[in-house]
Amino acid sequence: MSGTRGPMWRIDVAGAAVCALVLSGWYGLGVRPLASADAARASVVEEIAAREERSEAVARTARTVEAQADAVRGKQPVRLVPVEQMNRRVASLNEAASRGSLRLDELKPGSPTPGVRHSSVPIVLSGSGTYAAAAAFLHQLRTEFPDVGVSGFELRADAADARSARFVFNLVWYAAPGASPAAK
Repeated sequence: MSGTRGPMWRIDVAGAAVCALVLSGWYGLGVRPLASADAARASVVEEIAAREERSEAVARTARTVEAQADAVRGKQPVRLVPVEQMNRRVASLNEAASRGSLRLDELKPGSPTPGVRHSSVPIVLSGSGTYAAAAAFLHQLRTEFPDVGVSGFELRADAADARSARFVFNLVWYAAPGASPAAK
């Protein structure tokens, strides 16, 4: 029995070796390339999805910018008036503040700064009123005076009267170019 067991053992080892060789060949020639191809495919699919997402974000931004450009194109250009009409502009701002229930303590235009396309005239408005009136005035300013910008503002509650607020609005009036900076 021991003699017959020897060759069988060798056959089992040889069969196991052949099976291992077939399995390693199958893995080397079939499974590993398929796994690598699948991983590469998954990576490409992820990259395509990321690029599509970025492309859609760029398209959304382009649509937004185009809509804003259409809105700007549809607006009438702002007609700038010469600095020589500063008294008229100051009176109009004073009247708008009064209509908006703001009490002005100071309305002080600064010296014009000439530029290529316009002259800039700083104007400081300070006074008191309710927060709602001050906010409404700033909103109205954009509509009624499209050639006036807000460069800064300060709004503080009045300690003596909680319903009242103190404000300082730093405005810039954009006047027509070529106007005399000495005129007021």
